[in-house]
Amino acid sequence: MKLIQHIVWHILPNKIEMVSRVLLVDDDPISLLMAKEIIQNESFSNDVTITMNGFHALREIEFLLETKKTNADTQIPHLIFLDLEMPVMSGWEFLEHYTKYYQEKLPDTNIVILSSAISDCHYEKVKQYPAVTRLVKKPLQSEQIESLKRNHNLKKYFS
Repeated sequence: MKLIQHIVWHILPNKIEMVSRVLLVDDDPISLLMAKEIIQNESFSNDVTITMNGFHALREIEFLLETKKTNADTQIPHLIFLDLEMPVMSGWEFLEHYTKYYQEKLPDTNIVILSSAISDCHYEKVKQYPAVTRLVKKPLQSEQIESLKRNHNLKKYFS
């Protein structure tokens, strides 16, 4: 599958049929497993990386950026699904660091908040984070993936 995606990206750059890489950030292993399965089953992405908190997600992003310097084929996530409530580093703390250190380096990366508790104050608070394109209630479902495929920031990846 990787070879096919590589050929499609280089020969037909306007015909990409899925997001190249997704980063899932959540401390709940069951939510991670379910989300990964839905993302892959709905042909949203076949390259899903999992991290258990915001700190590890930032380390993964930094690793990918460093790797890309020596390997141009390294894929940076086009989409990050981010839980808000996690130990070590919460989703909100991740957003602060991401906005400060990575937003300009990764202008094509979008963030979707994936949380079991979304309130009106969350909708207001995320307005200060330009990379956040949507808030989605857990558990991730097929209908939400289909909606994301039509999102103005993501639809360019789907034919």
